[in-house]
Amino acid sequence: MTVQEAGLSNGHMLHAQVSEGTTMASTSTASASSAGSANKVVTIGKDGGIVVSEVSNTWAASLFGSSLTTKGGNKNTTTFLAGKKRIGLYFSAHWCPPCRSFTPMLAEFYQTLKDEDPNALEIIFVSSDRDPGSFSEYYDEMPWAALPFSDRGAAQSLGQRFGVRGIPALIILDGDSGNIIDQDGRSTVMNSRGITSRALAKW
Repeated sequence: MTVQEAGLSNGHMLHAQVSEGTTMASTSTASASSAGSANKVVTIGKDGGIVVSEVSNTWAASLFGSSLTTKGGNKNTTTFLAGKKRIGLYFSAHWCPPCRSFTPMLAEFYQTLKDEDPNALEIIFVSSDRDPGSFSEYYDEMPWAALPFSDRGAAQSLGQRFGVRGIPALIILDGDSGNIIDQDGRSTVMNSRGITSRALAKW
C-alpha cells in the first residue's frame, strides 16, 4: 500500500510499511508551521478503513525497551502498542505446570477479545524460562507479543516493579498511562469463564 493509498500524502511521512489487517505504522506531521513532530499511528481495519491517531503510550518503550518480539518479527514497542486500550504483562514459564494450564485459557480469551475489538488488549509475555530453547517452544503456543528473551534484566525489573511473587501472573495496565488496572488479571480471566464482558467490566 502506498502513502497516497493510505491517505497520508498531505503533510505526513510514513516510517513503516502499512499492510492489510491490523498492521500499524508510525507517522509524523511534516508541516513547516508545526512547532514539533507529533507521533501518529495508522490502523488498517478489517473493512479496509484507515484510522490515523495520536500515539499516547510513549511510556511503554521506557518500560519494555525499544522493541518487542512478535509473531511478525521484532517490532518497535511504541508503534506496536499504539492505540491499545490495555496492556497485559504475562509472567510465565515453560517449566511451570500452572502456567501451562492457564496459557491455553488466556489464549482463547485473548483471541475472543481480539475478534470483538482488536485494540481492547495486547499481551506481552515476560518469560521466566531457563534458556532460549524453552522460551521459543513455549512462545510458539502464544498468539501475543513477548519481551525479547535476551533482555533478562528487563524481565527481572518488571517482576520487581509490579510485585510479582509467583507465576503465572497477569498484570493489566492502562494503555494510555501505564497505570495498573488489575493486579490479578489471572483470576479475572479465570472467573470470566470466557465471557469477555465480565473482565472488561473490571478493566
